[in-house]
Amino acid sequence: MSRPTTRAAASVTAPSARPPSPLLGYPRAALGPALAAAGVPAGHADRLFVHLQKKGRPAGAFSAMSEIQRARCEAAFPACETVCEARRRDVDGTERLVFALHDGARVEGVLIPEGPRTTFC
Repeated sequence: MSRPTTRAAASVTAPSARPPSPLLGYPRAALGPALAAAGVPAGHADRLFVHLQKKGRPAGAFSAMSEIQRARCEAAFPACETVCEARRRDVDGTERLVFALHDGARVEGVLIPEGPRTTFC
């Protein structure tokens, strides 16, 4: 008879499909469950939504939550930062810009001067 061989279990960490979304990206209906998953009462969702979307203020400035709850939000949800990584002016006056988003994606934009105004595409 042969003995069964034993193998050490391998530790595998699956890559996350996508990084967490900033709070600003959540629709109102999804904000409550997202807060609850982060350890913040879902009852803050409606007022926090108005705070983020209508007033344009960060979650860290939402005084209706305790300091601990604000810290949990900041730990669970990344800041929604967009950084201009590159800017190039073409001979026709247009400017091409490359923006880095919070999730690592890159987006290109173009500034098109048209007389007294400028269009952004």
